[in-house]
Amino acid sequence: MGCSAMRRYISSSQMALSRGKGSLDSSSSISSDLEKCFLDAHTESNALTVEKLKRENARLKSQYEELRCQYRQLLEEAKQEKFDERRVNLLKAQVMQLERQVILLSEGLSSQACRSQDVEKALDPLTQRLRSLQFSKDPAADVVIARTELAELVERCEDVRQKLHRNNQVTFPEDLAMPWLLSGSKLSKQHTTLLDLCYGKTDNLNLQGVSALESKLSQLFKHLHGMRQTLNLLLAPHQEPDNPVVHGTPTAIYARLLNQSHRCCTILDRCCLDLLTLSLIVPSAPWASPEQQVIQELEVENILAVLPAFPRGAPLQRARRAAQALSRAANYSVLMAQQQVEALEAELAFHRSLYSLQVRTIEELVQGIRQAYQAFQENISQSLCVPLQDVLSCYEDLRSTASEAALHRFLSAFKSNLAQIREAVDAFSPSKSE
Repeated sequence: MGCSAMRRYISSSQMALSRGKGSLDSSSSISSDLEKCFLDAHTESNALTVEKLKRENARLKSQYEELRCQYRQLLEEAKQEKFDERRVNLLKAQVMQLERQVILLSEGLSSQACRSQDVEKALDPLTQRLRSLQFSKDPAADVVIARTELAELVERCEDVRQKLHRNNQVTFPEDLAMPWLLSGSKLSKQHTTLLDLCYGKTDNLNLQGVSALESKLSQLFKHLHGMRQTLNLLLAPHQEPDNPVVHGTPTAIYARLLNQSHRCCTILDRCCLDLLTLSLIVPSAPWASPEQQVIQELEVENILAVLPAFPRGAPLQRARRAAQALSRAANYSVLMAQQQVEALEAELAFHRSLYSLQVRTIEELVQGIRQAYQAFQENISQSLCVPLQDVLSCYEDLRSTASEAALHRFLSAFKSNLAQIREAVDAFSPSKSE
């Protein structure tokens, strides 16, 4: 009995030692896991700090650029600012501020709703799993969970945290901020091409572009009003033809009219470009397909036939959309070029007709001058040359013969041609009034 008791005691001691060794191993593994988690948390906190500092640096840089742009605009406006446009600029600034507030509020609400839905979807399976562990059949106070399952739960929590972090990065207010003042050349942050507009990358109407177009139209109205006054001065029906004011300064008036027309053409060109952009962003009506298919080689099916085959579904839809945008942009560019060519051809036809009319007028005028000169030569020959030739022939006869008959013929010729010679002298002598 004593030996058997001793054996049981030794075996129980060995089992206790093995359990103690296992507990020590588990405690050492737990401590190593805790140290690893602490290092990961420290590294993650450092990464978050660096990211926060980068965002702060970018925000300060954007504020510096915005303030620099505002100062540059103030320096430019000090030279050419018109006081009648100050109220319009203030109203535009208020509209832009309201637009900024609306964008911030709408983006904040939409991002908050999306964030709540994503977090709810991600936390739903995690909550169900924790609830299943809570109501397990084991009546013990501690809940036993496998290491792999614990790692899976931690990974799910990390996914939720990353989703929240990505949403916070997308919805920063600095990305939605807009400048207070209009800066002319800084109306858009990046250049928008015709292909971007046809592809649909620009979704919302930009009030900055509308305000810039309004400013250009206001300046165009001012220049057109000045041109109207100049034309009224030149083409007024009540002006007398002998008015010395109109005939005294035609060069200065025409030079001013040319300068005003040049300014109007420049501003009108810019307004047309802005209207084209706005009409493409928010078209009043869909484009007619037969009129827009100017280039038959750039149809959508021909473009897709040249490209490699796309799998069905989203890739094929994206490729078709890009082909439609390319075809529309190319056809629209060619259509605009054709309209410019037609306008230039119409101007060329007008100038050709005007030049042909001027040539016909000059030819008729030269023909009339030639006919009048021929009539003048015939009149001179009949009224002056023939009588003088008769008198000179009689005089030559008188000088050669010196007879009484020759003298009688000379006096008779001079007397008979006296009326015609006197009429010619009266016609060619300057008048006393001149």
